[in-house]
Amino acid sequence: MRGEVSAEEMEAMAATINQAFDERPPVSMLLVFEYYDGLKTGAGLDGETFKSQFRSLAKVDKYAVVGAPSAAATLINVMDNVIPVDARTFDASDQQAA
Repeated sequence: MRGEVSAEEMEAMAATINQAFDERPPVSMLLVFEYYDGLKTGAGLDGETFKSQFRSLAKVDKYAVVGAPSAAATLINVMDNVIPVDARTFDASDQQAA
């Protein structure tokens, strides 16, 4: 992810994820934050994004996030104990390990 994510970018990413869920479940996901300035107003509030978020609980096997902002990394590490997904965070320098 780079910069501030727009509604259009979030919807396009969700559509790609939903397609992967349809074609080859379960999936492993890798999300790399190069620099992140948050979401633009309204980003992530569309049906395609909500659909991908709910489906991920059943369709994602492994979820690795590289360079996540501190608050996001904390949330991911907590949720790893709650959701049926192997979710892990990695420092930017550990991208190969992810």
